[in-house]
Amino acid sequence: MERSRTIEELVEKLKTQPRQAFDYLEVKQLAEILSRHRAKARSAIKEYRDLKRAVSLESDPIERLYLNYEGMFLRDHLRDALRLYVMVNHDFHEAQGCYMKALKAENSAPETLQETATIVKKIIVSNGVTKMSQGRLKRA
Repeated sequence: MERSRTIEELVEKLKTQPRQAFDYLEVKQLAEILSRHRAKARSAIKEYRDLKRAVSLESDPIERLYLNYEGMFLRDHLRDALRLYVMVNHDFHEAQGCYMKALKAENSAPETLQETATIVKKIIVSNGVTKMSQGRLKRA
């Protein structure tokens, strides 16, 4: 009882503190996890559909009864697989959105003239352009 309450408190605390920064490898890892769970969910769907088809074709009542019991377990498995897939899908898209937002912020245009001048000055210095060569460029 005490342990489940503690876990619930941790989950709620994690939900209230969304993570703002993801790097490329974390987003890539989530994409791979999403792909794996998508395959598991599709497999569970196929297995459940195949069993339902087998139940509809079965004529023996005892066999049909136990196939329906098996169908109940497969339906629960399918529900859990889909629930997990939806959770991972949500987390992946949230992480990807945060990553893309941060990436766009890094590459966004400067907002003031002073920021533009600072960036241009860094480019000029890194390219080896001096004040004398700037004067020659202006005269040319």
